[in-house]
Amino acid sequence: MTTKTKFIFVFVPLLSLIFSVASADNTKKSLRMLEKGEWRKVWELSHKDLQKDSSNVGAHYALSLLFSENKFEDYNLDSSYYEIIEAINFYSLYAEDSKERERLGKIDVDSLVLDNQRKRVDSLAFESAKESDGLEDYKKFIGQHKGAIELPLAIARRNEIAFENATKSNTFLSYRRFLQEYPDADQATEAKRRYDRLLFETKTKSGKLSSYKSFLENHPSTPYRSVVEAEIFKVMVAGNNQASVEAFIKEYGLKSPVIKVAESYLYHIYREEHKGAKGFLSAYWNIPGVDSLKNVIAVDTIPYLLGRYEESDNKYWFAKPNGTPLWEKRFAGIQHRYLCDGFTDDFVMVSEGGKSHLLGRNGKEFYSGNFESATPLGYGLVSVQADSGIGAVHECGWDIVEPEYEYVGVIGKGFLLVGRDEKFGLFSATGKKLLKVEYDEIAVNGDFVLLRQQDMVAVLPLSKVIKAADKHPVNPRFVYEDAEVIGGKYVVGYQGDNENLSDSAGATLISSKDQEIFKISEYWATKSADGYRLYNSKGQPLGDSVFEDLKMNKRWLALRKGGKWATLGLGREGQLSDYRYTDVNFLSDDISLFYAADSVWAAFSDVAVKNFAGKYTFRLVKSADESVPTEYLQVKNAKKYVKVYNEFGKEILSGYYNNIDPLGPDYLIYRQKKMGLLRKDGKRLLKNVYDGIGHYTDGYVSVLLGKRFGVFNDSLKVYIKPQYSEPIAVYGGGLLVATRGGKKAIVDKANKKLTPFEYDKIEYWTDSVALVKTGELWSFYNISQKKKEGEVFQEYSLLKDSPTEKVILTSMDARNGVVSSLHGKIVADNFDTVRNIGSEEDPLYFCEKFFSEADLYIILYYNSIGERIGRQSLTEEQFEKISCE
Repeated sequence: MTTKTKFIFVFVPLLSLIFSVASADNTKKSLRMLEKGEWRKVWELSHKDLQKDSSNVGAHYALSLLFSENKFEDYNLDSSYYEIIEAINFYSLYAEDSKERERLGKIDVDSLVLDNQRKRVDSLAFESAKESDGLEDYKKFIGQHKGAIELPLAIARRNEIAFENATKSNTFLSYRRFLQEYPDADQATEAKRRYDRLLFETKTKSGKLSSYKSFLENHPSTPYRSVVEAEIFKVMVAGNNQASVEAFIKEYGLKSPVIKVAESYLYHIYREEHKGAKGFLSAYWNIPGVDSLKNVIAVDTIPYLLGRYEESDNKYWFAKPNGTPLWEKRFAGIQHRYLCDGFTDDFVMVSEGGKSHLLGRNGKEFYSGNFESATPLGYGLVSVQADSGIGAVHECGWDIVEPEYEYVGVIGKGFLLVGRDEKFGLFSATGKKLLKVEYDEIAVNGDFVLLRQQDMVAVLPLSKVIKAADKHPVNPRFVYEDAEVIGGKYVVGYQGDNENLSDSAGATLISSKDQEIFKISEYWATKSADGYRLYNSKGQPLGDSVFEDLKMNKRWLALRKGGKWATLGLGREGQLSDYRYTDVNFLSDDISLFYAADSVWAAFSDVAVKNFAGKYTFRLVKSADESVPTEYLQVKNAKKYVKVYNEFGKEILSGYYNNIDPLGPDYLIYRQKKMGLLRKDGKRLLKNVYDGIGHYTDGYVSVLLGKRFGVFNDSLKVYIKPQYSEPIAVYGGGLLVATRGGKKAIVDKANKKLTPFEYDKIEYWTDSVALVKTGELWSFYNISQKKKEGEVFQEYSLLKDSPTEKVILTSMDARNGVVSSLHGKIVADNFDTVRNIGSEEDPLYFCEKFFSEADLYIILYYNSIGERIGRQSLTEEQFEKISCE
């Protein structure tokens, strides 16, 4: 056993040596046969060697050469590559100084030769892949020839073909597969871009709010997040109300890419609905980030802005009322109207760099381009007129409607009416198309949209039209000849003799034939040939009664049935009374009369009711001055005994009078042959000895006796007996203006003369200084010092007339100035032109004087207290740039 083992141990190296020598010789033969083209012999010899020794490097090498010879009938680069890899692998098992490597070296086969053959096969395989240029060919090459120097080229071309294939399909799935298989491809960035775009377009193809929200939930990291949230905002806020913007901000938060847009819409809606920005920040203190609008609100509360021209650089700029710059920016051009008067627009239109620009009051540009004009529409919307037509933008910076229409305006609460070729359509304030441009008329009234096409009208709930922003169908039905919206919540459609009442949800409440539908407070009524029917607010009939007639005021509804009247209180809970009255007479909204068989019931504003049994005549007593709302009921019996009740049913006067009539809010005139005066509570103030009593002013009344006038004031205890030729006028400050012999003077409450009777006119200036006119000249008269003061002037016009200050523009020989009752002389009267280019509350006086000898215009600007806040010296050419004449 031991002998046999030793024998084998000696024999194997010897056998290996024999095979090695033989294989080297055969390899040499194979290489010679390859040179002669004896392909089959090479194949047979090499396979014979491999049958003896599968690790025969030379045989594998020879076969690799054979299979890579394209004249060989079994030419196969895959086989060639397999054989050379086998040769290299087995060769690597030999030690560096082994006899095997030595013998292979003698026939010029070493690692370099083998590697060169591998490279040759790599190259041939790559060329083969290039020739077919198919994706699978490159993938196969890349999979097999991992060490090939052509591998980067193959990978690049593989990626190109794969990307081209993905592009042919052009779906987000094709690009997703590409990215999954070839994440490191040069085309990966573009593939990702296209994948994101197509994914977004595919998943939101419906354009519905649900698709956008779903997409964002499933793909929160999408690069289209800003686009998606913008579309969500446009749909959610299509109704243009504060609640919808608040809901968006609550759902998407301050990190939303459109949060600034949302805040801008919220601000403009609030400002429109509340007539200004006051209270906005306090109303939305709980929405973080809204305080970023503080700067916007600060400049928006500036009462007005002014355009100014800077002669030094021929540029224009904008100033606050105090003359300081609004911004440091200057512009090549501005609208000329900005230079003429203070303006309150939210934005300015300027020109710079060959384009027109719109800037908010905060100085931020929100639109630019080649357009001719811009008009504020409200709710932050602005129409722009370009060569192509009229469009609309929002001050947040969004383009809302393309400039392609003949008309763009706002109807309802911020809906954009667009018109072209005498047809109209509707957009939301966020730019969503709600109605196509195909209707003759569109009106938004309360909760309804009324459409007219030819001679027919369709009525749609506004809520339904708003849903068109979310791709909901509108489908208007033109079934009415006309329609009328009542109280914003209901609409009556007219169709021939039929009328149909619907609510804002589109539900039909009353449908009647040959009947007229109308509203009575919280009720509905119909009128037909057979009488009236009454319905509650939901359109449900109140019983099955048909009423012969009805009457109403704001407090009562009276219904007649069987010749008798019943009453129903309006605006308060109650039931229809019994049919007990023979007639009703609504003298006013507050005073009503109900006639029974033997008495009359009078109802007053606080629902106080008084019963009058017997024969009475009733008369509503009210002032001829509509600004005095006080009403009275005069009740006179058969003996002409009169009682007077105020609107609350309280008796304030009784006695034998002809008639009672109000005079102002404080007095009653009574007549018993002559006139006398009562306080409104019935207290007698003046006996009935006067020929006339009237001309109520601030508690004063004129009294006429014979042809002379006096004056009376109850609260101030003033009585000046009749002695003057004209009614005494109230000056102010407890003083009066009396007239004697055609001339006027100021007297006090005690009839003491404070000025001489020498003036043609006396008008109030202050309690202590009066405006007086003698002949053609006006001047100021100091009442306490009994003398005239200041300069005279020929005429004046009021610039301001408030309880705290009067301001006048004076003129004398074509020289103009300004005087204030508070601040005295504001502008000296030596200017050719003086104009208030500010507002009445915050004036800014533009004062111009031309110096012909220097051919210069001097322009000075003064504020409300006479401080000079600006000066310009302009040539005639420069002056033309700011002239507003």
